[in-house]
Amino acid sequence: MATASVPDAALRRARLLIDGEWIDGVDTFAVTDKFSGEVIGHADRASREQVTAAVAAADASFRSNRLDGYDRFSILRRAGEL
Repeated sequence: MATASVPDAALRRARLLIDGEWIDGVDTFAVTDKFSGEVIGHADRASREQVTAAVAAADASFRSNRLDGYDRFSILRRAGEL
């Protein structure tokens, strides 16, 4: 079985997207391939304050969504047909 080439893990880093802005976490942790144990990237670890801000932003976004269930369904259905 062929394996995909994994680019340099140091070049891949997942940052935090909070309220539409990419921000750095308090530190990072390695993301490993569970089969090979190889480090395949790094991700930022959020602080309690960052988690609270992310939840508040998600809640505000959810509450401001003016689409009803049928409209959301229609959009997702059209996207699925692409």
